[in-house]
Amino acid sequence: MINKIWNSIGAIDNGTKLTCLIAFLALSFTIWQGYLIRKHNRITVKPNLFVFNDFISDTHDKGIFIVNNGVGPAIINEIIVVVNGNSVRIDNNKEAYERIMQKLNLTSDKVLFKVVPTGFYIPAQKQERFLWAVNDNYRDSMIVKGLDALNYIIHYESVYGEKYEQSWK
Repeated sequence: MINKIWNSIGAIDNGTKLTCLIAFLALSFTIWQGYLIRKHNRITVKPNLFVFNDFISDTHDKGIFIVNNGVGPAIINEIIVVVNGNSVRIDNNKEAYERIMQKLNLTSDKVLFKVVPTGFYIPAQKQERFLWAVNDNYRDSMIVKGLDALNYIIHYESVYGEKYEQSWK
């Protein structure tokens, strides 16, 4: 059987063999190029989140921001606050967030916060404020001490579903 196939291949002229080889190489190159383009497209929409603490500038927006410095939108999966070794998931959970703030003596007369829901999009090169001081009392020592005790862990993903995790103190 193999000899029969080998003999039939041997009967084909060299020009046809060369044409088939070139076609196979072109197909292989096209598949490889498609892989590289797909990889590049994933990189071009990669989000890059970090938490920015702005209580010292002269702007009116003083607070803690989630900033997306990536080139693609970030989809928030969960936000976890860690205080004194205890972690609490705060996305979609306003009551848990309020309890943490009260333990740190960060009551609503001192700071306000926004619950960032699961599935929330932060567009590329945009920021989302999620904790801010009330009435310019951001220099209050209780607020500074309370904010220093907060650690954030954010789980997010790109539009391609690639998952990332960032943590900040």
